[in-house]
Amino acid sequence: MEARREFRAAIAAGGERAKKAISEGLTNEDPFIRRGAVWEWYVREGAKNQAKLLAFLERLSSDSSDEVVSVVVDLSKAVSDVSARNRLLGRMLEHGSGEFQKKCIASAFQFPFQRENVALSADPGNDHLMVKAWGLELPKRGWKFRLDPTMIGHLAPQRWFSAEYVPDGKWLDVSVPAWFESYAGVSKDYNGVVWYILDFDLPKKPDVGKVDDVISEELSFEGVDEEAWVWLNGQYIGQHCEGLNGWNRPFRFDIKREVRWGTKNRLVVRVSDTTLGGGIHKQVLVEVMK
Repeated sequence: MEARREFRAAIAAGGERAKKAISEGLTNEDPFIRRGAVWEWYVREGAKNQAKLLAFLERLSSDSSDEVVSVVVDLSKAVSDVSARNRLLGRMLEHGSGEFQKKCIASAFQFPFQRENVALSADPGNDHLMVKAWGLELPKRGWKFRLDPTMIGHLAPQRWFSAEYVPDGKWLDVSVPAWFESYAGVSKDYNGVVWYILDFDLPKKPDVGKVDDVISEELSFEGVDEEAWVWLNGQYIGQHCEGLNGWNRPFRFDIKREVRWGTKNRLVVRVSDTTLGGGIHKQVLVEVMK
């Protein structure tokens, strides 16, 4: 405690005394002093120079303490080069020890997937009356499921959304729809990110209309608690992000470019749940609207 008081006093004094305290504090055995020194260095030096800041954070990326890891992660948000920032965080994730560090680091990654995809039948700007011409409820069984408490499933080398990814023994065989807390081995208290994978077959494209009919091929979710990010055959098709209020609201995506008729398809859904039950709790369907 005495060393911490001396450090704070030196910082308050400013000038050369503060400069020396920061320099020595960066290698101090006390992680709280190291954390303070990192922040004080940033205030005086790092905020002015991006290259200098990145090099400084890279030097600290292997620190094993929760205190320093958390402040380095916070300061990494000031790095404007997203690729460089993610590389830094990736190295920290490799060295990270314990649940706190891994979750802290992983949560700082910028989630790169974003797409506005409004299915024609749900588009308020569409002046056609759309009706379902054909539909297929996706299988209830055959889904793969996995928890992702550190939120790294979308990062390399995991990339669980990839069409080439092969689920290993850490994935559970589950049925959908269901609350994921009902799955064997999943804690009823778990809140966080989970993933689903389903490989399913589609018949040949149905012939449902005339040449001049407006046809829309859509993927429909009747309920996902709470938020969802969706890939079809390795292609990101969209997100359902309405916070707590979105848990029971249906949503759908246009899949005309991504769907594969007459063969096997892969659906991957990343779900975030923050309270109570979570997961894909209602039907998922492929539909052709006209």
